[in-house]
Amino acid sequence: MTDWMLADDDGADSYYQQGLYFSQKFNKIQNEDSNSKAIKWLNLANSLTSTDDPEKVTRLIALGKAFHDRFEWFGHIEDVNSAISSLEEALTLLPLLHEQKPFVLGCLGWYYRSRFHRCDSLSDLEKAVIFFSDAVDLAPSGKSVQLSTMANLGETLQFRYQKLKNANDIDLSIAKITQALELTKDNTSAKVSRLEALGSAYWRKYENLGHMADLISAIEHHSNTTNLTSDNDPAKPNRHNNLALVLQQKFEREMNLTDLDSSIVHGMLAVKLTPDGHLEKSQRLDNLGVSILSRAITLKNFHDFEVAIKNMSQAVELTPENHPCLSERLNNLENAFHARYKVVKNLDDLNLAIITTQKAVAASLKTDSEKALYLSNLSVSMYERFLRQKNYSDLVAAIANMSKSVNLTPDNHPKKSVRLTNYGNALLSQYQVSYLVDDLNLAINTLLKGIELIPDMHIERASSLQAVAVAYRIKYDKFKTSTDLSLAIKYYSASAQQAVGSISVKFESARQWIQLAHIKIDGTKDSSLMQACYCALNLLPQIAWLGFDVQQRFKELSEIPRVTGAIFACAIEAENFHLALEWLEQGRSIVWVQLLQLRTPLDMLQLEHPVLAKQLAEISKILEYGNSVSTISAISAESQEMTAQRYRKTVQKWNELLSSIRLLHGFEQFLLPKPYSALCTAARYGPVIVLSASEYHCDALIMKSPESIQHISLKDINESDLVELHGKLSSQQGGRQFRDDHYRHFKPPVVKQVDPLKAVLKALWNKVVKPVISALEIQKSDEPVRLWWCPTGPFASLPLHAAGIQEDGDTAMDYVISSYLTSLSHLIPQHHSSINNSFQFLALSQGATPGASALPATVKEIEVIRTVVPSHNLITLKGSDATVNETLAHLANTSWCHFACHGKQDSSTPLDSAFLLHDGHLKLSTIMKANLPNAEFAFLSACQTATGDEKLPDEATHLAAGLIHAGFKSVVATLWPIADQDGPIIAKEMYEKLFEGSRRPDPTQAAIALHNAIWKLRRSGVPSSRWVPFIHIGI
Repeated sequence: MTDWMLADDDGADSYYQQGLYFSQKFNKIQNEDSNSKAIKWLNLANSLTSTDDPEKVTRLIALGKAFHDRFEWFGHIEDVNSAISSLEEALTLLPLLHEQKPFVLGCLGWYYRSRFHRCDSLSDLEKAVIFFSDAVDLAPSGKSVQLSTMANLGETLQFRYQKLKNANDIDLSIAKITQALELTKDNTSAKVSRLEALGSAYWRKYENLGHMADLISAIEHHSNTTNLTSDNDPAKPNRHNNLALVLQQKFEREMNLTDLDSSIVHGMLAVKLTPDGHLEKSQRLDNLGVSILSRAITLKNFHDFEVAIKNMSQAVELTPENHPCLSERLNNLENAFHARYKVVKNLDDLNLAIITTQKAVAASLKTDSEKALYLSNLSVSMYERFLRQKNYSDLVAAIANMSKSVNLTPDNHPKKSVRLTNYGNALLSQYQVSYLVDDLNLAINTLLKGIELIPDMHIERASSLQAVAVAYRIKYDKFKTSTDLSLAIKYYSASAQQAVGSISVKFESARQWIQLAHIKIDGTKDSSLMQACYCALNLLPQIAWLGFDVQQRFKELSEIPRVTGAIFACAIEAENFHLALEWLEQGRSIVWVQLLQLRTPLDMLQLEHPVLAKQLAEISKILEYGNSVSTISAISAESQEMTAQRYRKTVQKWNELLSSIRLLHGFEQFLLPKPYSALCTAARYGPVIVLSASEYHCDALIMKSPESIQHISLKDINESDLVELHGKLSSQQGGRQFRDDHYRHFKPPVVKQVDPLKAVLKALWNKVVKPVISALEIQKSDEPVRLWWCPTGPFASLPLHAAGIQEDGDTAMDYVISSYLTSLSHLIPQHHSSINNSFQFLALSQGATPGASALPATVKEIEVIRTVVPSHNLITLKGSDATVNETLAHLANTSWCHFACHGKQDSSTPLDSAFLLHDGHLKLSTIMKANLPNAEFAFLSACQTATGDEKLPDEATHLAAGLIHAGFKSVVATLWPIADQDGPIIAKEMYEKLFEGSRRPDPTQAAIALHNAIWKLRRSGVPSSRWVPFIHIGI
């Protein structure tokens, strides 16, 4: 049958049949042309049908439905008005007890409810309730008409509950829908629709009352509804959307990322299944944007910010100017701009947030609730702009709008507490401008009221408590009263220990708690000081959450103030040296420890609980691979989304599995930080010196043996001094002058005249190294004592091994052979497997790296190695043979390796630090993925292979650390660029010593061999800058 086959001259009935045909066609293919033709023919049919014709009512019903169909698609208000007019005319033609009357009443209820959603008119909603109620009363008991109108009445009561907050409405809604559901046959579309309606009722009840049981019921019903709906059902997009919304609510309540990821999946499906042009497209885009924004804020993921803003912007563009939801969607878009500003700090985002909020205010219907919301958001953005630009007029405007917003918000409103906190923060800033005590007291009182109104498990409670603490700290700084100090500590501690909330907020509260608890009142520190240290320490791994990729974890750690030194200092002051070492080890190398946990041998677990061991091993492999991948640009955005979600779910499984294992007898400490009883065994080879600096003091803990520990207070140096020494070394690294132009560095250094290195080495000797040597009672010797430096914080990357007075004075090298540790764990016995009997030596050189300066001496370096290492044990890769893949393939079987090439330290992205090979960069992130079962020793004869990120001194984000954590026990590396001609000299002296005789070379002798090689280079008369950068790390 073609579209025009029914067109003939048989009058109204033919037009009616043709209209029905196009109406049904539209319902199948959602084609606008079909709907227009349906309305055209049904209009003609009605114009030719008299009011006393028994078919008039049926034709009016069909015409009303066609108008309403078009309204649902395109949102034109005249269409729903026409639908209502058609049904009202039909209603007037029906006697009181006519069998069609319940159906017509039900249709009128539906259409008035649709117009309510479009125009937000309460009178339309009240009419919908009346019509549905009348339909229920008139419909035959238990028949489908009564059940459908009963369910619709229940849904409509939900909307009135949202508007008027009358508890009777939501209770009656649930009762009516439940009654209809119980009377509806199973395995029918009506049954599924009523399950959906009941889920929505529980959701709206939860939104107002906050009872978790209601939210769980909502999720259960919407989940069942979605599962029971076929993919080609037109209702499927809406059911995905509803499930997404309730899962988003659950995330906001419990902060479980699995819920948020699931919400985003269902939101994406809702958008994908909704055809372009559909009235609900904009709403579903907006809902999806809100969920993705929540994840962007939680994970600080820039890509999520971009996607959220894109979806929200599209939702705004698709929303008509006079639509009641336009202001809400503009508000959500403002939230996205503001949230991105908080992370990226781009002022353009803040200005866009303000402009968007102003548009939302102009578009709103200006109820008190809307006024309060938009004034609040506008004022927060203006306050943020004041903090950024210090324009006092922004602060004045922000305070005025916050005051209005707070006054328009009733105390039982869920946002009242947050708005009070924002208002209090702005008033606190006002005090910091005016210094009027009244402003300070008003700020504190406002913040305290906010605390009174916020529930215990509210996600913003940690921030609100912190705001009160900040106010009391400011008051203490001004008036120095013990009461204000105690109150600041009280609120900081409460904020830090909240079960839910921002980890960064809780960490900052813990850090401030430590600072304030450390202040002595009447000669005594606050009794909560050690608890504060413990709290901050336990929050650190949460900041570097395993669910982030490695690069993001390093970034998160780099953006927080260092706290480990202060924690160590507090334990030292308590004379609990064992605890000090435990805490220091726990607070360092956070990311590396996470990676090593994924490689931990599971022998004992395998023996006693093989099923759990297998599960943990499988999950570890997945996470270890995921840890090394930051982005996968080659796959689609949707695939990336699902990959990221699977990774986060795997992290959750990992944590759950660890919790289960730790419940088992004998595994209570499984993969938990090591106690002192394990850490002390690091001193079995010789003394280990742990150095730590804080704002309070600098200290050394000397582990002379597993049984002996000694504390030395380094009173002649402080944290600022160490920072200054780093500054001098940075100047030194830019000022070295070598005798030729060849440097093992990606960029040759800038030439300067000043050489401050000697001053640095002298200061380190007098203030750090000499006190340690004196405490150890070590004398000068031709056979110096071996010891290990474990420098932390600002002590890291300082040349302690070379400390001394260079002009005929004492130096560290006269007394000790120095090695470095990035973690005490590297010397603990169980971390070292026995030396493999097979031996393979990989020697790599890049004399002419594409895009970098020539290093001709690297070729000589390899020739030196050829003369020392037996040929049957040696593999050489030179020039074009030294590719990334070839190198990785040989590393897998290598015992010893030597890299003579350019090195590149990437301070902005530590995992991109790399060796520069013939066809590209062998990155630290790639090395981390490698399985190196035979690895023993590596010589990194390149530049800056032991220089970490200055923002992450405790994370050892350098190439040498990468090899240590990948499995090498002993590594020679460099603190800064080396002269090309020095590589062969050091290599020759080292390897001749290590390969003496016919025995297999011992990696534990590498430090001694390096010490001797450096002495030879030093005696040749080269500047200190030439021999100082060479260091040894490991056993």
